[in-house]
Amino acid sequence: MFKNQKKEISPILITGVWRSGTTLISRILNNHPDLEITFDTVHFMRFSFNKYNPIHKRKNVIKLINDTRKRLLDRYDLNISSKDVLKIVNKKYNYQTIYDALMKVFLLKSNQKKTWGEKTNLVWTKIPDFFRMYPKGRVLHIVRDPRAVLFSWKKFTQANGNDYLDSILNSYDSMNKALLYKKVYKNKNYKLITYESLVSNPKLIVKSVCKKFNIEYDPIMLDTKNFTDKYGNKWIANSIHKKKVIGISKSIRNTWKKNLDNWEIFLIETIMKDLFKHFNYKKTKIIANEKMVKKIIYQIQKSKLVFDGIIKFALFNEGFERYPSDPLLKINWQK
Repeated sequence: MFKNQKKEISPILITGVWRSGTTLISRILNNHPDLEITFDTVHFMRFSFNKYNPIHKRKNVIKLINDTRKRLLDRYDLNISSKDVLKIVNKKYNYQTIYDALMKVFLLKSNQKKTWGEKTNLVWTKIPDFFRMYPKGRVLHIVRDPRAVLFSWKKFTQANGNDYLDSILNSYDSMNKALLYKKVYKNKNYKLITYESLVSNPKLIVKSVCKKFNIEYDPIMLDTKNFTDKYGNKWIANSIHKKKVIGISKSIRNTWKKNLDNWEIFLIETIMKDLFKHFNYKKTKIIANEKMVKKIIYQIQKSKLVFDGIIKFALFNEGFERYPSDPLLKINWQK
């Protein structure tokens, strides 16, 4: 049940870097009796937002809706009614109304839940756009130790060669933006959490999210037996670890220590500089010698993608939000 509930419930956006716990927190929130949170399906902010302009023209609205329907069907064998979406849109041709209509038809039509939400990785730069569409919307931004993200992404991704190192500057940008948003949106429903705090003390963190989002905490949110996937089946975490991770576990927080090379750890810690202290991440005592520096340069140069990113970072001190391969292209959907 929602405190001070209004007729229209504000939607929820969950984002962060890949392998950072976004799906886990989405399953926790989805357990709430009033919330229906999808993951890795519609991806409106990635596939649709600002890509069908001018959006006030009916033909562009219809194309957006039909493209979304076709992608859900082709990729996940999930179906939505374009007719039902258009009926809810009711000639109000703007991204806010279309997004809301799509999610209501996709998520809320077949159940009694009141609020929809979506988890989409790598859309933290679109958080300002989300708040412009939904001033009372709720945004959950999750950050994880970039060393753990790198190790997990290295094992999980199908990206070529050393492209996995691109993860580092994605983490850098997400963390930088998180610190900025925490200040800029202090009076908005913006909540920043870390993966480490979530798995270490899930009840405390989930209660803090509920408080920020004006949602009444329900113990069932942490009942991992009720976690479901996009098809309504029991959710199984896509862990890269040989040992099965059951429920909400803190056992894998520091596996990067035994699995990353020293040069990888040193590269991350050098790029992050003082960012670590803002998130209570401690640097190792690894010191680079000439041999290690040469290896770092060699490994970076093996990937044009990573090399270009590092050069831009050196010049402008900025990270980025990008996948190694374009997620908009169908050929890359399984990468």
